[in-house]
Amino acid sequence: MKPLIPISILTAVIIAACSGSANQPGTSQTNTNTQPQTDVQSEIQLAKQQTIDSVNRVQTANRINRLTADSVAAVEAQHTKIATTHSHHTTNNTAVSTTQPTEAKKKGMSNTTKGALIGTGAGIVTGAVTGALIDGKKGEGAIVGGLIGGAAGSGIGAAAGHSMDNKKKKAGQ
Repeated sequence: MKPLIPISILTAVIIAACSGSANQPGTSQTNTNTQPQTDVQSEIQLAKQQTIDSVNRVQTANRINRLTADSVAAVEAQHTKIATTHSHHTTNNTAVSTTQPTEAKKKGMSNTTKGALIGTGAGIVTGAVTGALIDGKKGEGAIVGGLIGGAAGSGIGAAAGHSMDNKKKKAGQ
């Protein structure tokens, strides 16, 4: 809504400037007093410039807001990363304690990664066999089929693994 107001003002100013009583070729109006016309033109120019400046200020404010939001998100992500790093590296360094520090549980591959790897392998094999059978040039068809099958299998496998990850997250909540 805010950008519409300066645009509508600019449109009104332009229409007023274009439909003014200025001497145009083909008109028989003569204006002996040029001082009022110059004042009107300068007011129109001033209004145009104020409208342009207003639009520029709004655009600058929007850019600043976007940059601020991006910076805040980056700082929050960094704080989260630092917090998780500190929580995993905390050890007990007292001389009296006889307990060993517990090691952080290693995380395995996500289902998305597993699905992508399995899909890539299956796609390469299937694509190579299909390409060799269909194409007259066996080697070339196998290579092209393997590349296409690997790409397709990777995408399908990643999508399937991602849906499995989402199901685990929902079940864990």
